[in-house]
Amino acid sequence: LQRLPAHDVVLGLDGLPTLRTTSFVFVGNNPYETAIGRLGRRATLDRGELGVYTVARPGRRAILALAARAAVGRLEAARDFESATAHNIVLSSGRPDMRVALDGEVTRMRTPLRYKIRPRDLLLMRPAPDTVMGPRPEA
Repeated sequence: LQRLPAHDVVLGLDGLPTLRTTSFVFVGNNPYETAIGRLGRRATLDRGELGVYTVARPGRRAILALAARAAVGRLEAARDFESATAHNIVLSSGRPDMRVALDGEVTRMRTPLRYKIRPRDLLLMRPAPDTVMGPRPEA
């Protein structure tokens, strides 16, 4: 929160561009819930949509107010909090690159940033249900 600049960005959601002045843009796999007790959870991981969240009033005070609303489960009621879903997102700014957090790691990426959902594209492997595991080693 020490350095929270505002950014003018063009957020293209499925080809429909909108101008935003914001302190952050969050894009995640499928929409996140914002109700008390469910904050940060997702009803499903395979809905095939990206969830995108912005704060319409940039700055520390607005972010702290949103955090307080989130703590009491009233985030969606905040005038400054905007959420949407899309299959394709293009994030543009007047800068050649932006700082982006990927799973907690911050890196610089060239703009425009392009996000596209690829439903059911992650292949998971697991043992067959009838596979018997060998004896466990003694501790």
